[in-house]
Amino acid sequence: MKRTAGLIYFYFFNAIQAVLYLLFYPAFVLLLGNIKYQHTGHRVRRFGCRAILFLTGARCKTIIEEKIDPAKTYIICCNHASETDIILALAGTPLYFGFLGKVELTKNKLLAIFFKHIDIEVDRGNNMQSVQVYKKSVQALESGKSLFIFPEGGIFENAPTLNPFKEGAFSLAIRHKVPIIPACMPDNWKNFPDGKKFAKPGKIRLILHKPIETSHLHKEDIPALQQQVFDLIEKDLLNG
Repeated sequence: MKRTAGLIYFYFFNAIQAVLYLLFYPAFVLLLGNIKYQHTGHRVRRFGCRAILFLTGARCKTIIEEKIDPAKTYIICCNHASETDIILALAGTPLYFGFLGKVELTKNKLLAIFFKHIDIEVDRGNNMQSVQVYKKSVQALESGKSLFIFPEGGIFENAPTLNPFKEGAFSLAIRHKVPIIPACMPDNWKNFPDGKKFAKPGKIRLILHKPIETSHLHKEDIPALQQQVFDLIEKDLLNG
């Protein structure tokens, strides 16, 4: 019975997501195509994600350890164990930001509009493309846009165990003196397990830790910063 209920909810959640996305899509086309209105486009995307969670009974709770200044630019580093992480990140993060996401997502014609205007696609198998990713990331930060990065580099099957972090986000933060916000989603891997036709409603949390300043750090500090963020996120996951 539990398995059947999980399957029904899985399809219900995805149906609501698809319907709302199609309803909002004309607004995305109108707003994201003009750089003056991209910030508004992001707010519409955030509202849409909140609507998805509300209509499906997934109660989003954001826990902010220290007040985040919306006028500042940050790099948010978070664990990644579910496709629903994107929705929760948008619904719960009180910042204007873009994702660094895998290039495969751009093959979806509906999602491609975000990578064209707000998000940045990453092809980890293409070393030449990584230079373009770096340039786009710097441009985004310089324009006042924060970046939301999943430093594990993908979704793996061993959730909630964290996989080793790639150093790109930390190198970028130190080089350009951008504070890092360690973030954790400790519930999505249980409520919306990746790759399974099962889901369940309930509380899903986004924990945003106190920003870590990087203005005093140098290249040799990358491993220590990487480990500090890893430890904070791992502790959240272990505490459930």
